[in-house]
Amino acid sequence: MSTLSVIIPTFNEEAYLADALKSVDFADEIIVVDSNSTDGTASVAKAFGAQVVFRDFDNFSAQKNYALTFATGKWILFLDADERITHSLKLELLETLEKEEFDGLKLNFPHFYMNRFLYHHSDTVLRVARRENARFEGNVHEKLVVEGKIKTLKNPVLHYTYKGLEAYIAKKDSYAWFQARQRYAKNEKASLFKLSFKPAFRFFSSLILKGGLRDGVPGFSVASVNAYGVFQRYVKLFLIQKGFTEDKQTTYLENADFELNDTYEAYLKSLHRKSHHAGLGLYESGYKPDFIDFMLKPFGQFWYQFLIKGLIFKGKKGYIKAYLLGFAQVEKFLKVWLMQRHIK
Repeated sequence: MSTLSVIIPTFNEEAYLADALKSVDFADEIIVVDSNSTDGTASVAKAFGAQVVFRDFDNFSAQKNYALTFATGKWILFLDADERITHSLKLELLETLEKEEFDGLKLNFPHFYMNRFLYHHSDTVLRVARRENARFEGNVHEKLVVEGKIKTLKNPVLHYTYKGLEAYIAKKDSYAWFQARQRYAKNEKASLFKLSFKPAFRFFSSLILKGGLRDGVPGFSVASVNAYGVFQRYVKLFLIQKGFTEDKQTTYLENADFELNDTYEAYLKSLHRKSHHAGLGLYESGYKPDFIDFMLKPFGQFWYQFLIKGLIFKGKKGYIKAYLLGFAQVEKFLKVWLMQRHIK
């Protein structure tokens, strides 16, 4: 008989963990590897009967590999606290494991965002493996490495990945420092080409190649914020190369006409705050954003700042400011769209 262990990494997931645990109550054991949460995450896990182990966080692969040392099941399912195994997937999973025909299983993850599942932004990820073959590699985007035959299951995992627009953007801002430090350690440079091409390609890939356009405004939002995340990664790599860090910042990119008393993070928070207030004003006026607002006005703002306002003559610094002001337009109109639908 095949036995199944479930491993769930956590940090301050009190609000989401219980539902994840309930969805895998069929497992033989559940191991929660916690990065020393400051909320009630560990208490929720223990109350459910899960084994809780603690480890200071350094990267995702190390967390999961550490949890593997406590697992006893023949098979391991790796789950996040914001993911749910459906009943249909449970039946398909258990049936497949009993057949012993494969060494690893890939699961489908449509993302829940703006009160709907985005089936054109779904990911297929290797999440189930035989314990003796399972190991993770990579730091930010960890990868489960399995040798042998792999099968993709049909029924999806419900993934409540984006906890609102503001949290989504904040996550991208936060991760960007970590990603930038990784690239700096590898001597990667934040060239103007990478600052411009990499975010543009991510936007195009998400919206067109992956079919996000068919998800409407939520699909456009995912494409825009993902591109913004890539952009922030290279901006912060640029700052690190100039001697700035997340904890040590001077005035932000002097000689680029920014608020000279602001650090970079303070400038970002100021832009996000202004976008929120501008969106609130449009919402209260009854304004309804359309295709032109979402697709053309942000680009128009970028080119206006970059060419007409002369930021093109300030090199990377000017490009960064023009991009941020263009993205502020995206954020503003998305907030209007969300408020009109009473969505966070």
